Amino acid sequence: MEKRSPFPSLQITPPFGGVLFHAALILAGFWLAGEAVIRAGVTANLWPEPLLGTANAEMDIKIQALDRLAREKPVDCIFLGSSQLDTAINPAVFSEEYQHLTGETLNCYNFSLGTLTAGPAGKIAAILVYRYHPKVLVAGISARDFSRDFGELARPLINDPWVREKLADTNPGGWLTDNSLFYRYLGQLRNQLNPDYMQFHTRLRRELAPDGFLQYGGNDLTIDTEEFIPKFKLNAEDLSGLDEVMAMKDQGVQVILVEVPVYPDFLPYYVEGDSVKYFREFREPIQKRVDVYGVPFIYSQEEIGTYLSASRWNDVKHLNIKGADVFSRWFAKRAAEINLTGAGGLISMRANGAH
Repeated sequence: MEKRSPFPSLQITPPFGGVLFHAALILAGFWLAGEAVIRAGVTANLWPEPLLGTANAEMDIKIQALDRLAREKPVDCIFLGSSQLDTAINPAVFSEEYQHLTGETLNCYNFSLGTLTAGPAGKIAAILVYRYHPKVLVAGISARDFSRDFGELARPLINDPWVREKLADTNPGGWLTDNSLFYRYLGQLRNQLNPDYMQFHTRLRRELAPDGFLQYGGNDLTIDTEEFIPKFKLNAEDLSGLDEVMAMKDQGVQVILVEVPVYPDFLPYYVEGDSVKYFREFREPIQKRVDVYGVPFIYSQEEIGTYLSASRWNDVKHLNIKGADVFSRWFAKRAAEINLTGAGGLISMRANGAH
């Protein structure tokens, strides 16, 4: 006796199955045609290669720029931090000063991202090291990088499909982003419907230099007398991210940490309204953690006050172009000292401003 399905209404009859098959063929044809058109246009320089299409406009722009740079010449040095380092290090000025001091040429890029904290920085550092193989990785850190209160744009990056794909967490969206320009184009169209993304994207296109330096030209030192971080606690996720950054030295990369300063008059309002807590709650415990890895940690907060006048700050947390020129040359001298010792990552730089 012929068996009947207990769910006859769920059976796919040949006509319906045929519709699905033809729909799939049409979709595949549309996709292949779109892929061909986008790739042909990119090859013919009719339009630029589509961005990754992530939710972070700055990472989209900088990955594309760094890919282009890496195709022309090796990337020797990458800077990574939040917007504080984004505006503080001008790679061109740093490289010029470093070459003057050591005779060595470094091709550098500033991959700092607005709102980046130490947690996601660990993941981004791994991607940058494996993708571009730099000789040197400089991570700029400050107290806000270890507070759970910050990172609204950057913390979600650890869940981004492309980031997960690069960290060996295979997923359809990440694979398509890596392999399909048409898929990237669709993601780019989606982001164009997001006014916040597009406003940020437009500003970045205007202010970013080809080497990733974010150029601020203002000078407003208004200080909010309320504490910037009213209750500070080192966040476990961010401490783990710092460990991941420092662990890149096991990949043959010279890792250097640099303290990114804030405007001296702002320091009493930075961490719980007490400048002493900045050193006791942030810098001292971070130094103990850094000592385990033997990575240089270059202090700047005390010393930089003698180099940076008020006119060289964009605001109390960011340098402007003039300030970045000074800070980049100052840091090049410290980097040259590390290189000239021949001991690399085994040096402690606490002498540069121990508190």
